[in-house]
Amino acid sequence: MPFSDTVAARVSVQSQNRDDRVHNPRPTGTRDLEGYNDNAGRVQLLIQPNKQFSALFNLHARDLDNNATLFRANIIKQGTNELVDGFDYGSYPTDGVNKQTLKTKGASMRLRWNLDGVTLHSITGYESADFYSRADVDGGFGAVYAQPMGPGYIPFVVETADLLPSHKQTTQEFRAESNVAGLCNGSAACSTSRNTSRSTASVSILWRRATRKIRSTPPRPRTPVPGRRSARRTTPCRTS
Repeated sequence: MPFSDTVAARVSVQSQNRDDRVHNPRPTGTRDLEGYNDNAGRVQLLIQPNKQFSALFNLHARDLDNNATLFRANIIKQGTNELVDGFDYGSYPTDGVNKQTLKTKGASMRLRWNLDGVTLHSITGYESADFYSRADVDGGFGAVYAQPMGPGYIPFVVETADLLPSHKQTTQEFRAESNVAGLCNGSAACSTSRNTSRSTASVSILWRRATRKIRSTPPRPRTPVPGRRSARRTTPCRTS
């Protein structure tokens, strides 16, 4: 979109959406899954007053709201590559929460100078991101110690979550490249960046309770076998 002989702009917009195609028949957990709303936009502005100088400015952002990849328990027949009988892709019985969001925004500035025999570049960038993802890892509902359970055998109940609540990055690059006619040309560059981020991961309390329950079981006593030496060996102390 030209505004004049020296100024032009471009606007790009994308929106992708899908309805939920997998549903949870149980009363607990996330009920509707695998739908998403993905929206992004970008605005660019080019200023080129002459052949020796140009500046390109960029603003962009993205907002994604969807689900994490579904993990399904016990859907493969043992010893085969086939799905179990009666498998229904649109049904996902679960008692877990499934949520994933991503928000990004950023800007960049590209400056270029065409000089005699060399072209100079300055590239400045800024990016920020907020990410959150949580999903059911056991792939079903309940567990052997929390009946009812299914589909099939569920040894434990576990959900995991990961998030990047505030990631920010600033970069700066300077580059020089030769533009003389000939067989040999070269370029040199230097860059610097600064990152600020906090990342955390968590495992649901249900898994920790299950771990404590399993570990609380006292170990079975070992019966000594006549004639067998103990696996422990004592190394005598040496004296100088």
